[in-house]
Amino acid sequence: MRSRVLLLIAVFTLLGCRPNPSTETLCGPSTVIETKAPRVDTRHLKPSHWAQVLGQSVDDVLLSSEAIDKLNQRNQQRAGGFQDVLGSEIGNQERVSKELDERRDWLAGRIDSGQFVEQKQGAFKRAQERINQARQLDEFRIVYQEATLYCIPMESGLFTAPIDPAFNRNRCSGLHPTEVVRVLRAGEDGWLYVHAGHSVGWINNVGLTPAIKPEVVLKYRDHPKRLVALADDVQLAGGLKLRMGSSIPLVAELKSGYRVQVPQASGLQTIDIQSNAGMRVGFMPMTRRNVLSILFSVLDKPYGWGGTDGGRDCSRFVLDAFAVFGLKLGRHSAEQSRSGIRSIDLADMNSKQKLLTIRSAAENGVLLLYMSGHIMVYLSESDGRSYAISSISEYIRPCGLKREQVVRLNRVAVTDLELGKATTRHSFLDRLTRLAVFSK
Repeated sequence: MRSRVLLLIAVFTLLGCRPNPSTETLCGPSTVIETKAPRVDTRHLKPSHWAQVLGQSVDDVLLSSEAIDKLNQRNQQRAGGFQDVLGSEIGNQERVSKELDERRDWLAGRIDSGQFVEQKQGAFKRAQERINQARQLDEFRIVYQEATLYCIPMESGLFTAPIDPAFNRNRCSGLHPTEVVRVLRAGEDGWLYVHAGHSVGWINNVGLTPAIKPEVVLKYRDHPKRLVALADDVQLAGGLKLRMGSSIPLVAELKSGYRVQVPQASGLQTIDIQSNAGMRVGFMPMTRRNVLSILFSVLDKPYGWGGTDGGRDCSRFVLDAFAVFGLKLGRHSAEQSRSGIRSIDLADMNSKQKLLTIRSAAENGVLLLYMSGHIMVYLSESDGRSYAISSISEYIRPCGLKREQVVRLNRVAVTDLELGKATTRHSFLDRLTRLAVFSK
């Protein structure tokens, strides 16, 4: 009997779960919260470890400012890429009407089929009426306060069943202070339909400046000297709080700080600010050491679907981090996986082929690894395992006999590519379908 007990303990240890004597469950709760992924130790949480692994090339500049400009222009040609909100096609009202109809119909189809559930009965129908009654508009404003970008004009949620309040499908994104938006529709109750370059959606008229002339917006956005936020919560005068990757025009450098132009409730204002360690003049050179520094600066910051509670989901994490280097990416992970100097299709490769391809592509560049619904930044190999960093909600692990357990990380975290192995979702490595390469 004792040997059988010891055998069971050994089995459960290998599965990552502790044996539970309860007759109702072998693994405890079906969902647990943890702060760190398995097979990740203290070394893996330090950018210096990965810099050492990468070797001397860690300080090589991967993309010059000219190469980044060309890449931004190329990515802009795709519908899902970051768009120039000042472009004439963005203001084409026929295109806007078609876009609104397509999104409304797509959501209606999912509600009618039961794929999406309304948090508040009848809210979607009321939102449809707001869309139909909204008047055409074409003006520019700048975000001065963090705001939610809703997919349709309603603040109540849309969820998949069973309902998980952390995943409101009506949250398309969050808008960061300093972002330029183009207002294309105005509905009742203050609802505005806006294009933010990386996303489109509805904002309930909070945190936006009054309308600003296009020529003023152009000078603000394309000012040749910029002050770039390297961290979150960079506090400026007037209550403006910047997020990682945000930038503002640098009017002049002063003895004790900077003269900058910032958006406020009254419009664009020129103010003087003190020097701040969380900011730098100009976009950061894109070296692998600098990329590591930026990625790990928000390690353990909260995950947030569509910016829920100020957190970041996987694609917003990548978008903000790469903005520090002047790269403009689209909002969706699938689009980001096509935004590099080149991209590689992994879908038809086996695990061994994928690892060889990743290893080869990573020799002189930064990689984005994509699987359906999630995107990560590849770090490198350590002790024979491949690792990545991402803003991740959850994964599942085997637990007991033919059971699985959901593990909520809800943070920016380091994980290896074996996560999820031997589960119905399969390992991250098995699920990878594409990678994007950022290199010379």
